[in-house]
Amino acid sequence: MKRYLILLSTVIPRFKIYLNSKNSRNWFEKNWEETYQFLNKSEFWNEKLKKKLNDNKCTDFSFYQEEFLENDTGINYLNNEDILFYAQSGGSSGPPKYFPITRTYLNQLQKTIPPFLFQMIIKFRSLFKKSKKILYLVSPFDSDQKEKKIKKGYISSFNYVNIPDFLANYYAIPKNEIESDKNFLNRSLCYALASDLSCIYSVTPASISSFMKELESNFDRIKKHLTREVLDEDLPIIEISRQRISFLKSFTGKVGFKTIWPNIEYICCWTTSICHQQMLQLHHHYGYIPTINGIYAATEGWMTVPLLNIPGDGGVVNLDSAIIEFVDLETDKIFRPWEVEKNQKYEILITNKMGLVRYRIGDIVLCTGFYHEMPIIEFYSKKSGELSLGNAVVSETNLVNIISKYFSNDDDFFIAPQKDNVGLHISSRLKQLSSKDLDSIDLKIQSTNLNYKKYRQSGGISRISNEILPRENNLWKEVVGNIKGQKKRKYLYKETI
Repeated sequence: MKRYLILLSTVIPRFKIYLNSKNSRNWFEKNWEETYQFLNKSEFWNEKLKKKLNDNKCTDFSFYQEEFLENDTGINYLNNEDILFYAQSGGSSGPPKYFPITRTYLNQLQKTIPPFLFQMIIKFRSLFKKSKKILYLVSPFDSDQKEKKIKKGYISSFNYVNIPDFLANYYAIPKNEIESDKNFLNRSLCYALASDLSCIYSVTPASISSFMKELESNFDRIKKHLTREVLDEDLPIIEISRQRISFLKSFTGKVGFKTIWPNIEYICCWTTSICHQQMLQLHHHYGYIPTINGIYAATEGWMTVPLLNIPGDGGVVNLDSAIIEFVDLETDKIFRPWEVEKNQKYEILITNKMGLVRYRIGDIVLCTGFYHEMPIIEFYSKKSGELSLGNAVVSETNLVNIISKYFSNDDDFFIAPQKDNVGLHISSRLKQLSSKDLDSIDLKIQSTNLNYKKYRQSGGISRISNEILPRENNLWKEVVGNIKGQKKRKYLYKETI
């Protein structure tokens, strides 16, 4: 019955995507006017908003930086609402930024969820069945924030604890476990193994891979705890079904999706751009399982609804959760959704009820087609250079700013992923970095990139490596030769290391 009621609650939002996509101009103008009227009430936008829209200029974080600083009032000056949470960006395009999340903005984000869930419920029969759980991988809040009035962290974590209870009851990991990072990984592994999962949700395949690797390493210990053979004081006492206990006791196989969760039907995560290779590696290690491309999302807005009846891995632009526009990569001309062209790349612009207007998030997307009049887009790359280290993506600019302080000349080093793609490698000329230098660089990267810090401390990202690559080396000559007269790229591709 509950599954039927959840499905019923998603029917109208899904039908709205269908109807609105057939009349994209009206949909766009309706949301634009609604957002304009909402933001125009704030003191910040009251004088500036009309001019900002008329001059067709884009904005970036520096435009809002002063207004987004923590203040004693707890008010987001851009929309005049109470701040519920400071959402931290991932740091993939530079030092992390903090965005003030308010109730209206959170409600706007969550409008993407119902139409997405509709098709998941239709396609996958075990989703929201009584005894089946959903493993949703997010980061916990830092324990030292318990006394803070307004916490900081990832928007996915805040969304996790603010999902309605009738949905959260299907979580394998209870909401209250997210409130502290103390022994969080081990506790999460325990809840996951105790559950009969229907699916796994995560942002990236690398996060799932890291979780599965930890589960593999700790399987016997957690299994003995759950079957009450040897209780572990660091693990929670969980109510577990007799059938699951019997299954675990008799299990002797290899850890994989289908081997430890026989009823699991799919995983959902990003599958495009750098995540595609991560996904292939995930399937190779833990068995193939249907993989659904997740909602294309950022801290500043959730932008698409992936539909199962459209080709490719993209999603349909959803104007109810953010007003999306597109910028030509060469001319900076702004296009509305119905004006973009198939197979063309654009930079994304977001206008939302947090108070961001024509904001550049630094993402490049590819238009792969149309759903009626609305473009189907997929993430292509960051506008700034970025490096994938498997479990974390780091900004080239940020890395260069940190590492260059250890060299007298910018031409004296290059950066790349390590061979196994789970750590940073620095190729240098003349100077060998000391262990102390490498540790110092590592700590500075951790201080600017939360994902890097998380996986570095858990062992999911390796220690930074360094080797001297003599100037007469052919690889060095090739790289230096290729960048002369061009915009300098400080990183090499992983296959060159």
